[in-house]
Amino acid sequence: MGKKELDQFIEERSKRKNEFRKTDWEKKKNEWLEHLSQFYEDVRTWLKDYEDRDIVAYNFVPVDMCEENIGQYRADKLILNIINEQVVFEPVGTLLIGDAKGRIDMKGKNGTVKYLLVDRDADGATVRISADTRPKRKGTPQKWQWKIATPPPSVRYLELNSDSFSDAILDVIND
Repeated sequence: MGKKELDQFIEERSKRKNEFRKTDWEKKKNEWLEHLSQFYEDVRTWLKDYEDRDIVAYNFVPVDMCEENIGQYRADKLILNIINEQVVFEPVGTLLIGDAKGRIDMKGKNGTVKYLLVDRDADGATVRISADTRPKRKGTPQKWQWKIATPPPSVRYLELNSDSFSDAILDVIND
């Protein structure tokens, strides 16, 4: 490597640093909170019949979150009571490793199910290890969708709908 390569490296890093500084972190946070709110609306839609019959009850609890570059903010944790069972939906955040734009963990007495906000066409996590420091290509804007992430090591994304959501709840509360 010579001076030419060093100059090129410094120029590329400077561009990336400037792009990073231009990131609208407040906008990222607000988009995340909107997606979180939409997820909770979907939950209420899927469980509306049970809510109408007083079988489920919802309790939204504000939690303090802190993410690098975004700073501190508040998000709602949802505590869902189904008869004598409790299911907690805990927001994890929006600045995640990988392709996800957000994550919520659903916890019950029998375990945890992870919901990821990923590109609607994504069907699983991909891990790439690279020393490539070039900025990623900007392609078409992603259309974000909540999906269920299967446990590692082969993480797959399952479509999230009323049936898959019901199965996931049963997974975390059924004896």
